[in-house]
Amino acid sequence: MNYRKKIRLGDVLMSRGLINQNQLNMALKEQKEKGRMLGEMLVELGYVTQEKINDILCEMLNIEFIDLQVEEPEENVRDLIPEEVMRKYTLIPMRYDKNNAGVIQVAMADPMNILAMDDINIITGKQVAPYLANASDIRAYFDRVFGKKQAQNIAEMYKKEQGLVQEESEEEKLRKEDVENAPIVQLVNSIIEQAARQRASDIHIEPFEESIRVRYRVDGVLREVIEYDKSLLGAITARLK
Repeated sequence: MNYRKKIRLGDVLMSRGLINQNQLNMALKEQKEKGRMLGEMLVELGYVTQEKINDILCEMLNIEFIDLQVEEPEENVRDLIPEEVMRKYTLIPMRYDKNNAGVIQVAMADPMNILAMDDINIITGKQVAPYLANASDIRAYFDRVFGKKQAQNIAEMYKKEQGLVQEESEEEKLRKEDVENAPIVQLVNSIIEQAARQRASDIHIEPFEESIRVRYRVDGVLREVIEYDKSLLGAITARLK
């Protein structure tokens, strides 16, 4: 397949009778306002299912779909590309091609993004074999992997600050939270922002004997995101109230 031949998704969907011109116009308007991909807007507006879009793109581009809820990227390949580049293009390098070490298989929300493939080629010196993946799953992966590192750093900052004010009562600590415990504010904000990006309907904060587990309900399914030290429970729940 020549990936430099751009396929207009909206035109293909219309030609197959899956959407009409008014629906396409509305989705294009939403796309422009929200800065997201056309396919995402069509799904969000309820005009077509994500599965149908995936099937059409895979058929037209002659590529395969990668389910990131099932498959994980190989770390030695993932680390070839900086986080900011992965976020910029909404993609994840998955693995080396088993038949050609000069090719890496990349899960992409937009496998027609030629600029993204050219940039990866420049950064890694490898050719790209594009695979299709859901944008929401790619962003969820970013939150799970990169967000975890950020959250752990924030949690460590908070615990260090707490060590300096051990003599204060718990009530006094919580009352001064916004001023003195900025790390907790950042931590809770990151939990909420990640939930919004993943379009979660609920956030579950579950205490265990030595830890707190955060899970999001996405499409009716609870997904584990991260665990924190149990000592953060009081401050997190107070901030969320």
